[in-house]
Amino acid sequence: MLWRKVSAMRFRTTLATLSAALMIAAGVHVTGPSVRAQARTAASPPIRLYVFDGGTLESDPARYQLTKEDVGVTQLSVAAFLIVHPKGVLMWDTAAVPDSEWTPTGSPVRQRLVLADGQERFVTIARPLSA
Repeated sequence: MLWRKVSAMRFRTTLATLSAALMIAAGVHVTGPSVRAQARTAASPPIRLYVFDGGTLESDPARYQLTKEDVGVTQLSVAAFLIVHPKGVLMWDTAAVPDSEWTPTGSPVRQRLVLADGQERFVTIARPLSA
């Protein structure tokens, strides 16, 4: 339960940070309650944010100084973000496994990852990012 709350808080914080960065890049004043209204004007097209499913990562809660009992669920959602802005397109995080590293089978596929410190993790992917 704690892990879900922490993950949700981190996701909201990341999303808020991305949104604020996009608005700053678009020249929008980001303080105050009417940020969304200011972001869209007749002269500028809307900024769009797409969130893609990059699979499910089997995590180790000890990396975050937690135990399995603390978190209950050790699987983390892996996301990829596509931001479409009038000044260009940005891909923010591209999931955990490149499309070129696996072949979709119609069923979820489990892929092995090796971290920089030599530890291994597994991610389960259902669809390629390019789809």
